[in-house]
Amino acid sequence: MDSSVEVRQLRAFVTLVQQGSVTAAAQSLGMAQSTISEALSSLERAMGTSLFLRRRGSHELVLTDAGNALLPH
Repeated sequence: MDSSVEVRQLRAFVTLVQQGSVTAAAQSLGMAQSTISEALSSLERAMGTSLFLRRRGSHELVLTDAGNALLPH
């Protein structure tokens, strides 16, 4: 497990939760969608757990228990 968490990853996570989509988060932060996705994947690797439930064919974001626990911080 990579234990290095970066501010940019946390900013992408919080913005994604606030905005509700990768597209909106990317626009809000002035970044590419792929940059947001990479930041979130890196954060999940660093945390050693998934932060969102991903459902095929759905764009709905659902936080896991770990995602909910991280959000207030």
